[in-house]
Amino acid sequence: MRCALLILLTAGAFEDPPQRVPWPVSTEHSPPRVSNLFHAPLVFDQARGYLHGGIDVRAPARTPVLAVARGTVWIYREGLFDNLVLTERNGDSWEYRHLGADLVPPEILRAMEEGTIVEVGSVLGEIGPWGLGYTHLHFNRRLADGTITDPLAELLPLADSTSPQVREIRLAPAESSSPFPLGISGVTTVSGAVDIICEVADTNDAVTRFVHPPQSARALLITEDGSAIELTRWDSFATSLPRPSTLPVPRYPRAGLGAYRRVGPLALENPIPIPGAQKFSLVITSGLRGGWRTINAPDGLYRLRIVARDRSGNEGWGEIEIGIANESPPPRPPRTPPSALERELSRHGFTTCFRGDSVEHTFFLPTEWSNLTLLPPPGTEVISSAEVAGHWRVQVRIDTAGQSQLHRDVVIPLSAAGTSVTLTVTIEAHPLIEVASTPHRVRRNDAGGLFTHVRLRTPSPIVIGKMRWLMGERSGSAELALDVEVDPHCRVIGVAIPEEAIGGTLDIEFRMLGRAGTLSVRLTESSD
Repeated sequence: MRCALLILLTAGAFEDPPQRVPWPVSTEHSPPRVSNLFHAPLVFDQARGYLHGGIDVRAPARTPVLAVARGTVWIYREGLFDNLVLTERNGDSWEYRHLGADLVPPEILRAMEEGTIVEVGSVLGEIGPWGLGYTHLHFNRRLADGTITDPLAELLPLADSTSPQVREIRLAPAESSSPFPLGISGVTTVSGAVDIICEVADTNDAVTRFVHPPQSARALLITEDGSAIELTRWDSFATSLPRPSTLPVPRYPRAGLGAYRRVGPLALENPIPIPGAQKFSLVITSGLRGGWRTINAPDGLYRLRIVARDRSGNEGWGEIEIGIANESPPPRPPRTPPSALERELSRHGFTTCFRGDSVEHTFFLPTEWSNLTLLPPPGTEVISSAEVAGHWRVQVRIDTAGQSQLHRDVVIPLSAAGTSVTLTVTIEAHPLIEVASTPHRVRRNDAGGLFTHVRLRTPSPIVIGKMRWLMGERSGSAELALDVEVDPHCRVIGVAIPEEAIGGTLDIEFRMLGRAGTLSVRLTESSD
């Protein structure tokens, strides 16, 4: 009896680990490509900020997604997409978001209805189309207790040989937004409680255009003899995010966003260039109540070094010279002078929109400009102006005047305390659809019929409507003969054309991104 019990326990202890597929999409023809990583702060404006609780796997629309483990499934609709949760026997689950609506295979739907097991490697659905060409699968890993963890910790690791870059280091009095000034000799002199702020950029070998936050960072005080004293260490939510286990999944918690914020628009990989580098403004002292207390170090000259580390163990660092002067403290940072305000306003990035749109832009000014006057130029409207968190928050609406493929500077004069400064916002407007070439040649197919090919570059999937040809006073309908998606951003349509349409125009009605429009192309004489 004792021997049988021993055998039973041993068998349980050496139970086989759960079977896994290393990646939620097939990697047979291309390496895994990830843009937004786990725990990245996604702050699109001052009101909407959250920590990214998964990874964004980049792949074209209609790419099949695979079950990485064995388990039961649950499917729910969110907006224009289907989401699927795959739950293992131990209660851990994997979540697939942004699947194409109504593209889940019938056998997977039956497995959900009957509660039967889906096997490893089964096709669960297809990636759905996403606006602005950002076609991706958002992929989550959730433990049975509701904790969100990094799926890359259990799946195929990403190649990453690039070290983080520490681009800028700033020091400010604790809880203040105005940094200590840089001295004439290039040394920043500080006193009292100080916040240490730096901008860090990191990439990986999979999708180099996306910039990520580091996994951790240290602030070191380097003395004259070269000794290093660690002042503080910052660690992100690099491994897990606590959250409730209820579904559907809401936005992830904002806890930790005070430690770092994203600056600049998301630089998407699509045919429409969205300029403006992603930067992470990292407040390393966010975990220190009252900031770094410089009183703990003797007055004198030092070097402040910031060492950032990514999830693959790569390290990068940067440093500045600082002076500590608590016995004879320097004056507090002065109120923002006009020249500094001009420099601050000149940093505003691009606003990306489509031709004919009105775009909104928000900027902040110091509250000391209490008698602020805005003089918007034609086509620019001030929507609101209010004091928020120690700054004036000003929101303007700018008309793109129907222009496309254009970098247009909108200059907004500001008047305060008898001094005039300007805010310059650069707008980049784009057409909804770009036609690869024009005019279009009309060709003859094997059966003797006439047709033309129209190659379109689009930021989002489009629905083709009625098509009509016009030649002088004659007109008629045209038929769609071919419709091929070359990639998520390029589509080729073939249109059957009658003989009398040669030399005229072809009008194509379309709908995309909730808008309707008409595209016109010229038709030339047949060349073959």
